[in-house]
Amino acid sequence: SVQTGGDGASLKPVWMLPSRCRRSAGVEWFLKPPERRRVDVAQLAPGLGPAYLDSPLKGRVSFTEASLSDSSIIIADVKMSDECEYICSYLNLPSGLFVRIVTSLVVLAKPINTASPVTVAAGAAPVVVARCNSTNGKPAAQISWATGVDGNATVTETPGTGSTRTVTSELWLVPTAADNGRDVRCVVSHRAQEKPETIDMWLSIEYPPQVTIAVYDDEWYVGGGNARLVCQADGNPPPSAVTWTVPSDLMPGTVRVKENILTVPKVDRRMNATFVCEASNRLGVGRQRVTPVIRGEPYCHAHRARPWGSTRDTR
Repeated sequence: SVQTGGDGASLKPVWMLPSRCRRSAGVEWFLKPPERRRVDVAQLAPGLGPAYLDSPLKGRVSFTEASLSDSSIIIADVKMSDECEYICSYLNLPSGLFVRIVTSLVVLAKPINTASPVTVAAGAAPVVVARCNSTNGKPAAQISWATGVDGNATVTETPGTGSTRTVTSELWLVPTAADNGRDVRCVVSHRAQEKPETIDMWLSIEYPPQVTIAVYDDEWYVGGGNARLVCQADGNPPPSAVTWTVPSDLMPGTVRVKENILTVPKVDRRMNATFVCEASNRLGVGRQRVTPVIRGEPYCHAHRARPWGSTRDTR
């Protein structure tokens, strides 16, 4: 019999004689732990009813019926320590044969499954980016990964509590900024589970800021007003600040800067300058520069922005 810990187990002896030829003068159940003497569990005798002896099962074991016609027993709240051989003995009449039937109880332990991403910095070498644990299972669980990333998994198995096993699987990857936030799933399969358990998580890859500048070409013409440059900085952790500078360190006096947006209220040829956007986090600095092309007259097409570059740690 195979049961999950905490459930109930029914042990039914398999009789070799047909029921019409079987008559018992009494039934006894014993348990036989490995490398230990057998322990009396329960007895059933004609006219006396069931008796439950002092054993690890006392209070949890009972006969299915208080009748010699069915000598099956039920064990409630099965524990890992209940796993062993069980012996049913009876005296068959009229043959006078003393019969023993041995059955085994196998107890499964449902594991506790957990998983989490491992925060790492983008780099050129493989590192562990996610970890999945299946703790105290019996038998050992099977762990697989469902991902959209080009990684490899390793699996280790260690002893758990009692006769259980703990399985750990690690997902290895050469982490890039593009992998940050990607969904990966740990899938744990085990005999004590009704179906495989899937745990979703999102990768946490840290990287220095990556900077682009959006240029609205149709705003940059002589006589135009409120021409804009928009600095877009992405990083993990998020950039703490965005600043605008010019290589000469002399920002034109009419230029206005508010957070990541640089605005020129009125455009003239003197605004043909190079502007640098810089963003930083604790991993580094990202920079991008742009020199807007100032035209003599406005565009006639629809208003649109043109991204300019994507760099980090450049000057």
